[in-house]
Amino acid sequence: MRLLLSWSRVEPRPGAYDEAYLDEVEVFARMLERRGVYSISISTRTPGAPAWRHGPTRSSRARIFPPSAGTARRRREACGDPHKAGDVRDGRIPQVWGLFDVDCVANRVRGWRGALVDDLRRPVVRAAPDAIGEVIWDDATRSFEMRGAGARPGTSFAVFWPSRGSAPRADTKGLRAVRFEGAPGGQHYVVGRARGGAWELRLRDR
Repeated sequence: MRLLLSWSRVEPRPGAYDEAYLDEVEVFARMLERRGVYSISISTRTPGAPAWRHGPTRSSRARIFPPSAGTARRRREACGDPHKAGDVRDGRIPQVWGLFDVDCVANRVRGWRGALVDDLRRPVVRAAPDAIGEVIWDDATRSFEMRGAGARPGTSFAVFWPSRGSAPRADTKGLRAVRFEGAPGGQHYVVGRARGGAWELRLRDR
């Protein structure tokens, strides 16, 4: 799940960050984590930019709450990114977040952040027919399960499946009209609707 953060609320004044707002976001992200939903936090720029951005003073730093086990930053930054000017000004070696592990002392990319890449390659629940009771992903067997207990009839679900050439095998309970739809990069979405009541979806490679 993508969590959109408003820049105007993250940094209401240049260099001043609303810790209470960031705490609220982290509480929500950890709630998703307990339910087995992976979240990515993104700070919106336009719309969502604070009024002071258009004035004569602009902040040289951008801070999002520290990543927890259930969240990750998606944006790639470089050591010379303007957002890192605050680190340099305060005498700190910049720390870069994103898909690449960057050594800011030698100013070189060491490679991919393997753990983050692995997380981004696993299935993602885009929509569920009701509150998710359990989500299980086994990376070794590439098997995925999610289930719940109180879906209203006709409510829809959608799961992104990172394919390896073909759509997965789907086993369901309490779901109907299950089908596969194409996603960017040759991947798949598994979509359908609930019959009502308890439901379960299990996916695995063919």
